[in-house]
Amino acid sequence: MTIASHPEGHHLLVDLERLGALTITGDPQRAADMLRYLAAELATSTWSDDTDIILTGLPATDVRDLTALAGSRIRSMAAVQAANRLENQDTHASAALRIAARLTGAGEDPPTPVVVLAAGPDSAEAIGLPSSVTGAQAVAAAQRTGTPFGLHLDVNGTVTLDWLDTTGLVATGLPADQLANLARFFRTARTNRPSPSPSATPPTDEPVPPATEEWAEGTDAHGHLLPRNETHPQTTTPQEAVRAGVPAAGVESHRRRSSQDDPELDADLDSWHDPATARLRIAILGPVDVLAAGPPPEERLRFHREIVVYLAQRGRHGATGEQLDAALWPETIVSPRSRRVAMSRTRRWLGETPDGEPWLPPNNSVERTYRLNDGFLLDWHLFRRLRTRAELTGSDGITDLRKALELVRGKPLAGADLAYAARYRIPYAWLPDSNIQPHHLTSAIVDTVHQYVGLCLSTGDLAGARWAVDIAWQADQERAEDHPWLDAMRIAYQAGHRTEVRTLLDDLVQARDAEVPEDLTAATYRQIITLMPEIVSAG
Repeated sequence: MTIASHPEGHHLLVDLERLGALTITGDPQRAADMLRYLAAELATSTWSDDTDIILTGLPATDVRDLTALAGSRIRSMAAVQAANRLENQDTHASAALRIAARLTGAGEDPPTPVVVLAAGPDSAEAIGLPSSVTGAQAVAAAQRTGTPFGLHLDVNGTVTLDWLDTTGLVATGLPADQLANLARFFRTARTNRPSPSPSATPPTDEPVPPATEEWAEGTDAHGHLLPRNETHPQTTTPQEAVRAGVPAAGVESHRRRSSQDDPELDADLDSWHDPATARLRIAILGPVDVLAAGPPPEERLRFHREIVVYLAQRGRHGATGEQLDAALWPETIVSPRSRRVAMSRTRRWLGETPDGEPWLPPNNSVERTYRLNDGFLLDWHLFRRLRTRAELTGSDGITDLRKALELVRGKPLAGADLAYAARYRIPYAWLPDSNIQPHHLTSAIVDTVHQYVGLCLSTGDLAGARWAVDIAWQADQERAEDHPWLDAMRIAYQAGHRTEVRTLLDDLVQARDAEVPEDLTAATYRQIITLMPEIVSAG
């Protein structure tokens, strides 16, 4: 387990099975943060796959969020039950013999290792550690025999060990709010993974909320047109045909608005592709990039990009200094001067608008907010605007759909939230609660590809359809969405490549940990048998 890190990037790991038990004394909050970190690390590490992780004394919210990370690998139980599990482990062979048995495979199957993580000032006594252990705020134990090793944390997270020189080491820790964000990512991933069993409840698609920007009125947050009865009750227009790639008669009422709704779209798209443009360009449909007129900061370019992306997604609302601090430096007290320096460097980098105003004005307005001046270009906004105009024009919108997909460069915000090092701030901690959460961007891309493929197949453009599926899989690199698989099968089927269809279907079944096509989600299986009944029956 990782218990501390050094600013130079070195980490201190301990073998808990050999140590037996580790008691954590000192600052209660730091101790709780470390216990959450140790639980999360054990829950997500491949080397602890065969370990039973038992929690006792932790708050119910922490237990719930940690369970989201590991599922059945983590269990919560009363202290007396946890003590019994440790006692049972103590009765087996010594730690050294258990480790040797697992490494060599010699002898009988060794017992599953048990780690108990206990919280609270009475945690050591509650799980049966020797009475000589006092003052512990938290305990990590793999056995109760021998003398536990002690670790002390001060309020700043400095680590003191009575058995090792820890100069310069800072404790690992996972605050409760960061654990909640991490758990939300895991729940989202599991929710959108197809069910492996037809008897299980298939995942429910999250409804896409209406767009909040004024320029996107009448659309959802992905650029898809809302049904007319949701925005203009006097008329209704079915959109399902357009979403499937087939023009709908009801689109005619929208077509009259298309030339007036977004008259600057073509000029904005030209500026996006013009290397000499004076417009600020922000790209998130792939690895984050910011193209600005000024010289990039010589240090911490990723950090300054994050500032720009954060303000871009806030739009005209902007952000106060306090909101910026909470988003960019969560759980950290930042001096106003540090924030001003960061914003000044960002302002210098972004340069000026064509009208001579700074793209990032000082926050000296009445609202005291930082915001980007109007006129910047965000590829996600262009994507949505192109998709909207495409739907307004029905089958004639295929060109706009392609232009939207050409903006995609890979997985949205790829690698943006990777931490710099264990002890430093977590970048993009605000992302899960934002309107540019990567999963939602990927979902919009996949849905747009599905529309484009339908239109291509209606005209026999198989090459264009295959290109679009490649775009979908560039964005959805884990191939968690079913639509691109189905689109690839449709393309192969229309091309007469029955063997390719069968191979794609087999690959999808394997990717979903299913045994037969019937084990896929009901919606996916229904589309397969509707499009290609003989392929399924032949299997």
